[in-house]
Amino acid sequence: MPESEVLFMNTSEKILKESAEGLRAIESGQCSLDDFLDSIPADSGIRRTLSSILFTYYRNKAFIDALIAEYVKKKTDGFLLNIIRVALTQIFFQSGIAPESAVNIAVSVAKNQKDSYAGNFVNAVLRNCRRASLDEIRAGQTAASKLNMPEFLYELWLKEYGAEKLRDFAALTAKESAFSLRVVKDLAPEQMNSCGIEFLPGEAWANPFRFAKCGKAEELFRSGLIENASIYIQDMSTAAALSLLSGLKAEKIADICAAPGGKTLMLSELFPEADIIAFDRSEKRLKLAAENFERFGKKIKTVVADASGIRSKGAFDLVLADVPCTNTGVIRKRPDSVWRLSPKSLEETVVLQKKILEASSALLKENGGNSLQHMQY
Repeated sequence: MPESEVLFMNTSEKILKESAEGLRAIESGQCSLDDFLDSIPADSGIRRTLSSILFTYYRNKAFIDALIAEYVKKKTDGFLLNIIRVALTQIFFQSGIAPESAVNIAVSVAKNQKDSYAGNFVNAVLRNCRRASLDEIRAGQTAASKLNMPEFLYELWLKEYGAEKLRDFAALTAKESAFSLRVVKDLAPEQMNSCGIEFLPGEAWANPFRFAKCGKAEELFRSGLIENASIYIQDMSTAAALSLLSGLKAEKIADICAAPGGKTLMLSELFPEADIIAFDRSEKRLKLAAENFERFGKKIKTVVADASGIRSKGAFDLVLADVPCTNTGVIRKRPDSVWRLSPKSLEETVVLQKKILEASSALLKENGGNSLQHMQY
């Protein structure tokens, strides 16, 4: 076999195995899709491909799993199922690898990691899936499955919004989201052109912040604009909560659940003279926030603590609490979020939000003060 083909096979098998491991970790509740990708070194050479495969799978999870269910009727090894899921994602929804190659690589990995029986099983399932009538598979899907969402969430939203709005919502979430950022320093035209940066239409609630979309992510990451604090990777929706602060005065501010620090930086721009403390329960994430603050030249104190553990009761003029959420408002950016959600976890999230908001309110000064409690579902 020519050296180029050997390299292709080795790289493809590595991508397949890593993708299958990602699915295992996400499906088991060990981590989110973002967390898994963050664990892959940026210089690994496969992170972008892994991202493409896993995001595509979750945007089409219901269909792919329905297709597998047609040909896998008994309990099957989780690793083999994830190998099949990844291969079907490549076969039906991506063009980076030929369908026949995707099958061959999946069979090879199954044989090498398990045995010849496993390889034959994967081969049979994938070839049957390739011959299947996709229209018949789709016709047999439930209403929730056709919209790529869990049954309980479909029923909840159907009751709340109705079938037509729910279909429109599902169509929007199936699309890839734009890569957006906040422009902090003025950029030269040549910098914007080389990175494919285009300002987004201004929204009144986003002022005074400037947001843009980027069409050339790789060029952006090589440009140095992140390192020199010219931009911050951030979605325009983050400005919505901050828009409620217009006209307020605050000398001491607490940002609860602050990491990785994007909204804290925005607070520092709105209140340049204020004493701001960023709190978060995650030491690792708060360390990232501290690095961001330093890069932007901000003297913002960081404290590892959750809201209930903060002892500075009645000490702040303003409290921002961006509480943990279900991420169902950002499905385009986190398509795995709906599949990690359950009735139990939804209830637990609401209870946690209420607990944090009650604790956050106690941090405000008794005689006056402002509380912005930003909840995102």
